[in-house]
Amino acid sequence: ADQDTRFAGGISARGGAASGDGGTAEVSGRAGLLFAGSADLSSPHGATGSLLLDPTDFAIGTDMTGAQLASALASANVTVQTGESGSRAGDLTVDDDVSWSSANMLILNSHRNVVVNSAIGNDGGGSLELRADLDGTGSGTVTFGPHGSVTLGGGTASIYYNPSSYASPTDYAPYFAGVVPTAYMLVNSLNQLGAMRTNLNGAYALGRDIDASATNGGVGF
Repeated sequence: ADQDTRFAGGISARGGAASGDGGTAEVSGRAGLLFAGSADLSSPHGATGSLLLDPTDFAIGTDMTGAQLASALASANVTVQTGESGSRAGDLTVDDDVSWSSANMLILNSHRNVVVNSAIGNDGGGSLELRADLDGTGSGTVTFGPHGSVTLGGGTASIYYNPSSYASPTDYAPYFAGVVPTAYMLVNSLNQLGAMRTNLNGAYALGRDIDASATNGGVGF
């Protein structure tokens, strides 16, 4: 929708009884999104499908409860992906506990900041990805509040963020139990690409395409 979307229905795109993967589904709201529905994208003999929730600012606990997100994760991989619109900066906040038991993956992608103020937990081999600054603007990071934590049993955890300095990466390990997160510092510009030399042992991820043709006489690196 171009304005607010309030979804309380049901989506079903299951794999076939004998073969086939679960489908994909997207629920979007350009101005705002309230999700109180369900989506069954499971498959008895194939890969589980994916549900994309595509709002602007989004708070788990207000726009969708932690229990509703856990219910969606029982039968789908779930991505919450915020974008910027007008006065809405595209922040994604976890203000309610989220706990699921399937092996499905939760991805929280934010245009700017990801703020974890509550507990995220999985005991079924599910994985978690926290991604700030999805569009590579150079603004946005991942932070944990006093009650924010992650506990995973068997899955992996990845973080993508903009540090204050490549020489001083953020240590996210104290917020995690059962898994050691891999935290990637985003590289969004040619200057940042050069600044990687300040920490050659750091973990990095390219946040956007970078034109390096202006270096080395126009031929790049």
